[in-house]
Amino acid sequence: MSVHTPATRMISLVVALTPILVATALGQVIGGSAPGSIRAAISYSTTPPEEMRAHEKQRCVFDLYLPAGRPAFATLVWFHEGDFRSGTRTIPELLRTESFAVAAPDYRLVPTVTCEEAIQDAARAVACVFRTIESLGGDPGRIFLGGSGTGAYLAELIALDPSLLAGCGLADVSVAGLVAINGTACTHPAVVQERGGEAVGRIIADRFAPMHHVRRDAPPILLATADRRIETSELYESNAYMWRMLQVAGHRTSRICELQGYGRKDLDMFLPLVTRFVQTQCALLDDKGANK
Repeated sequence: MSVHTPATRMISLVVALTPILVATALGQVIGGSAPGSIRAAISYSTTPPEEMRAHEKQRCVFDLYLPAGRPAFATLVWFHEGDFRSGTRTIPELLRTESFAVAAPDYRLVPTVTCEEAIQDAARAVACVFRTIESLGGDPGRIFLGGSGTGAYLAELIALDPSLLAGCGLADVSVAGLVAINGTACTHPAVVQERGGEAVGRIIADRFAPMHHVRRDAPPILLATADRRIETSELYESNAYMWRMLQVAGHRTSRICELQGYGRKDLDMFLPLVTRFVQTQCALLDDKGANK
């Protein structure tokens, strides 16, 4: 394995309101009540139950996998793909390790809501994890964001744009790391089209673009893309451009890799990179704490 950056062109295989319904037993437990099980359908909505519409009640929830017997565990918030119009929460088997918890949120879909409202839903889900994970044995200082496709785009926006979590009443928190699989570094085509623009053949990097929010103090980042010979080259190139913008901004803990021979549909081939990234960053945090 070797590091893949735009400079080397080498291959690498190598981030306001208390929710209303979280208090309801923190979701239904699947497979027993002990850690190591999945707690399903934890609500993160801030809408009073009597005012909540069916779509919000169904979609503003997340499932939570808890590792067995691990104190002060890290947590990965994992967003699903779906172009804002489809998809549902899932916790991939390959992410269910003994190393960290996984929270998998849903969010309301277009056209029932706008893309911006879906982004705000995703931010509220992350805020809920920050507020509740310590009560379940987790470390709120070790919350990672990740996803694939549109889910990666959501994770990138929330990790890089502080205003999203600040809008949820969490102005002073930061995520421990970001891992984006086949994410959109520029403004998502669905957002562009919703606002009356043409999403084909143009690069738009307004406030809805993760690359618009690159900064020196961003958390550690792994950007992973499919082989540009299989998928459109723009996927890799836009991620490479954001990686370069991070370097220019002085960010030194970002990496980019292109998994050669695999496309977007080969998610299972990317997931070991996700696990390794979270484990590596946790080990670095352990070392940092030991050296204090």
